[in-house]
Amino acid sequence: MSRLNNNEKENKELKYSLWAIFVGLISGIILLFATGQSVADFFYALYLSNFSSWRDFGALISMMTWIILMGLAFLVSFRAGIFNIGAVGQFVGAGIVTFIFISVVPITGRWAIILTIIIPVITGMSIAYFIAFLKNTFKVNEVLSSIFINLIIYWIYKWLTNPAIHPNYATNSGSTLIPGNYSLQLFGLGAAFNITIFFAIFALITMFLMYRFTTWGYKQDLLASDNKTATYVGLNYKKEFSNTFVLSGGLAGLAGASYYFGFHQNLPAIGTELSIDPWVGLTAALIAFNNPLGLLFSGLFIAIIQNSRDVFELLGNTAYMIDIIMAVFIFIFAISNAMLLYDPHEKLMEWFKSDDLGGSQNFESNLYPENKKIKSQSFVSKNLDYFRRNHTIYYVRYKELKNKRKKGDK
Repeated sequence: MSRLNNNEKENKELKYSLWAIFVGLISGIILLFATGQSVADFFYALYLSNFSSWRDFGALISMMTWIILMGLAFLVSFRAGIFNIGAVGQFVGAGIVTFIFISVVPITGRWAIILTIIIPVITGMSIAYFIAFLKNTFKVNEVLSSIFINLIIYWIYKWLTNPAIHPNYATNSGSTLIPGNYSLQLFGLGAAFNITIFFAIFALITMFLMYRFTTWGYKQDLLASDNKTATYVGLNYKKEFSNTFVLSGGLAGLAGASYYFGFHQNLPAIGTELSIDPWVGLTAALIAFNNPLGLLFSGLFIAIIQNSRDVFELLGNTAYMIDIIMAVFIFIFAISNAMLLYDPHEKLMEWFKSDDLGGSQNFESNLYPENKKIKSQSFVSKNLDYFRRNHTIYYVRYKELKNKRKKGDK
């Protein structure tokens, strides 16, 4: 596949990503009507929880930031044909290692902020590299090893958030507070913005340019299309697999830093399983069709919906309707994916632009092959020319047949 075809495909993916968001919103409104929920309360909750003040807008940006970064972590692996299911463990592990470090080594000032960003990234990359090492060296399936590592990280997180372990940081809700020196919140205009928003924007632009204009992006697409072909043309599959997995892990670690130290400011208490929040990034990547620009819109849209959950419930509605609406978006995405595969819109437009009206194209092309070369004629002029030519040839045939009959009568 040429780079031009790849760019055209990405443009279509972005178009269908926006289409999925729009149709999903309309479907959500219809669902609210069908279940007797208030549509007015839904839109009021969207406004009240996200745009009614600078403080709420800052919370929206903070949520969107870690969703975009986690979406990028999944996007990078998907673009290379890899499923980094361990991104969730890399996300949570980044928060665990960083919290342990700041609990043991108290640091203040700018170094505290720098280390709160660097340590999660290194942690995510290290976990991802270990999984890639098992894959390349011992041929351990990356999905299987990721699941086991996720389980180990879950029990470490469960132990770490036990109030008996860190009583000074424990809260009544069961979460574990983060010391204030290690906050990634940037205060301004009366709101607390997540400082990692700058890293998210930089990562989005960088990944878009790399996939669109560099040989690295082309190699990633080649790996996703056919591993054997990629190896045959000279790519080192083990090396590319490791690099992609480590990059995905680093982005997951940065998303963990944004989530724990910029958005929540604590390690939230969990139940019998890891938090499902990191999987929201997977949803954002899928809705965006693994397009970095589409991820900006899908991440913002999901953040707006998720951020309005509590307000929607306070207005007297059922909170789980937000989850059902998100499920509808996943279903709409599946339909959009089928449309991208079969492209009915383009086929319909080509049919309208063609001369194929009741089988006339085959008749005309067989009768007058030179008409195939005429591409610049309008629809009307083509068909007028067709009928004029047909009228002439049928008139000639009629005259020939009439003359034969006259000769036969004589």
